[in-house]
Formats: sequence, structure tokens, C-alpha cells
Amino acid sequence: MYEIKIKKSAKKDLDALDDKTYVRIDRTIQSLRNDPFPRGMKKLKGKGNSYRIREGKYRILYEVDQKNNTIVIYRIKLRKTAYD
Repeated sequence: MYEIKIKKSAKKDLDALDDKTYVRIDRTIQSLRNDPFPRGMKKLKGKGNSYRIREGKYRILYEVDQKNNTIVIYRIKLRKTAYD
């Protein structure tokens, strides 16, 4: 089981979401605890251990540290602004 850490930037992104979207994204984030590489996950090119997972129009960007069993969520953005 992985420990999930949420960076300040991602926390800010979460706080800006409406309640319904917040619940969906939170559920997806919590599911990473058991499987950090779920179906539909993509590795980000040129970003080391960074991955993204889709949740509707949103992208959850995160890093996986398999050595320490840690997942760091660093951005939660709409697709059109997630990769800026």
C-alpha cells in the first residue's frame, strides 16, 4: 500500500473544484493507494517517474516513488491547462 502526499499546488487545485468533481477526483486519488499504475495511466515523457491519470476532463499528475512506497500528487488541472 502506498502513502499519498498532496503538494500545496494540487491542494489549491482541489479546493477550486466544485463538490461533485472533488468527490470523483478524491476517489480516483485514493484508488492510487492500492494501484499506482491503474489501467488508463500514462507515463509523462521526459519527466522521470511522473504519470497522469484521467478523470473526466481533468488530469491528475503524480510521481511514484516505489522505493519508499510514496505517491506525490502535484497537479490537478483541466486537460487544456495541465501540461503548461
